[in-house]
Amino acid sequence: MKANYFWLGLGLTPLLLGQLGSYSCIADGFSHFRIYYLLYFFLLFLIALFRKNRFLAVSSFVLTVILLISISSFYLPTDQPKHSGETLRIGAINLWSSNRDFRTVKDYIKQSDFDVIIFQEYTPRWDEQLQVLRHKYPQIKRVPRLGNFGIAIYSRVPTKSIEVQNFSYFKIPTVFAKLDWEGKPITIIGTHPVPPINNLHFKARNNQFKSLNQVVKKAAKKAEVVLIGDLNCTSFSPNFDLLTDGTMLIDTRKGRGLQDSWHADISLIKVAIDHALVTDNLVVVDRKLGRNIGSDHFPLELEISFK
Repeated sequence: MKANYFWLGLGLTPLLLGQLGSYSCIADGFSHFRIYYLLYFFLLFLIALFRKNRFLAVSSFVLTVILLISISSFYLPTDQPKHSGETLRIGAINLWSSNRDFRTVKDYIKQSDFDVIIFQEYTPRWDEQLQVLRHKYPQIKRVPRLGNFGIAIYSRVPTKSIEVQNFSYFKIPTVFAKLDWEGKPITIIGTHPVPPINNLHFKARNNQFKSLNQVVKKAAKKAEVVLIGDLNCTSFSPNFDLLTDGTMLIDTRKGRGLQDSWHADISLIKVAIDHALVTDNLVVVDRKLGRNIGSDHFPLELEISFK
């Protein structure tokens, strides 16, 4: 019996710690790996069946079902409303500040044929390398920075305005592009909060979520909203609600799978921290991850239209 409790506790401890993620960066770190907890309890269930351990089989089966239900909305088919008119293709590319695979990135952008691109980890070197795109994407706002928190937006769609706002203690830039698509207004918000590697960064990321929550609510009164970027958080974290509560933002992964975007080169550690959230008058025509471009993130590809 002690062995049963040990194996259950081995999976339950990090799962329950993740539910306390609102209180510390350490607990928050355990919240992101729900798919791994699901696989752990399912494997434990199979082993318990093989060994005819009824208590462990029932306990692990119940936990497997609970976790499966919490993840199922990402995989179950959803009703797809019809869309009218042309579609808008948006890319969110975390370049990775140390990535030197410039040609692969430029080839990928050429093949993907985006209308709007949000670049993250946009450094002075990347700014220089991506000058070749400016004839195709004349509507540009660039905030190149050394390190990991430069950002830029490139658009071939005429924009009404592009602004930059700084959030959190670290003055992390976020870009806001207002444009008309098919005669209707859309606001695209590209953002990249700091990773919660300690409690100061944890509070800064959460404060940025709170600020963006208010910004989205205000913007959604006048236009449809797309919020996109590397949020350094999965939707399983209780802190994700700080961003989404009351905004009516829809997770574009629903019905398309978790789409784990990081880490691109470590197959055993993958979580979905790159997000695209949209307001409900937009139709998600397609949402997927792009190919490996030398970054630690896979690019995010979003195609939307109006209902």
